[in-house]
Amino acid sequence: MHYTDSIRQNLDKITVVNEIKLQLTAPQNEEKTFLLVEGIDDIALWDSLTDGNDVILYESYGGKTDIKNLILDVFDADKRVIAIVDKDYEEKNEYSKIFYYDHCNLEMMLLSDDKFFNNIVFKLSRKKNNYINYREDILMKLSPLSAIRKLNDKFNWGLVLHSIPIGVFFKVEKGIEQDRLFDLIQNKNPEIELTSQMRKKCKKLMDIIQKENLFDYTNGHDFCMAFSLWLKDYFKHNKSIQKITEKEMTLVLSMAYNWGYFKSTRLYKQLADYQETNRLKILLDEKIF
Repeated sequence: MHYTDSIRQNLDKITVVNEIKLQLTAPQNEEKTFLLVEGIDDIALWDSLTDGNDVILYESYGGKTDIKNLILDVFDADKRVIAIVDKDYEEKNEYSKIFYYDHCNLEMMLLSDDKFFNNIVFKLSRKKNNYINYREDILMKLSPLSAIRKLNDKFNWGLVLHSIPIGVFFKVEKGIEQDRLFDLIQNKNPEIELTSQMRKKCKKLMDIIQKENLFDYTNGHDFCMAFSLWLKDYFKHNKSIQKITEKEMTLVLSMAYNWGYFKSTRLYKQLADYQETNRLKILLDEKIF
């Protein structure tokens, strides 16, 4: 359980740096870990997976790049300052003090667990069932957008994709037509030509990712918005589900996730190894479970 003063939110860069530097000099903090994460959803998750006596959580003043720069440029020499960030589309992690969520990001790590996915739908709907096929359907319908996001990141195309209406992916049984998606993106980015070569790359990658792990390519915010739309459609008469906004979905997932699910992740193993090697306390003591 965290104490109120073990969570630091909405701090600017100077405040974060000065705060951590001050805390690092305190004798009682020799075995404490200072954990930087990207946002409130991460805070909600790690508040339940770490102990406030051992870990102080910091919500980043900026995004992933800012956190990485802070770790590498300011606190590289101190083993007690670490970060956990979204993997996004990076092929591998080269930094021992920066940890990535399994798969593409926080949301996809949580939702990749079959038991957790079924349980979160049950908790929201109060109807027990196997919902994994619906999760796969959502992933597949989002795959055209996932492919474009991946290539946009890889080739620095500069396309703005955050405003693509997720609802259009579910208005037809098989998902959105590729060419329809290209047209939507082109309309949102009139200053950037979506060339035929770019479209060919997207279609080729779509064929690949549908045969591989879609959790590594799907944007978590895309999925959460699509998941929210599916829930509202599937459970039309559930008033509680109808009230959940798309933006609240990630926070709901973070708060429902627990130690039992987390122990099966690669991230758990990496953090467990790091704390043992560096004689730190990061993860909750398993004896309390």
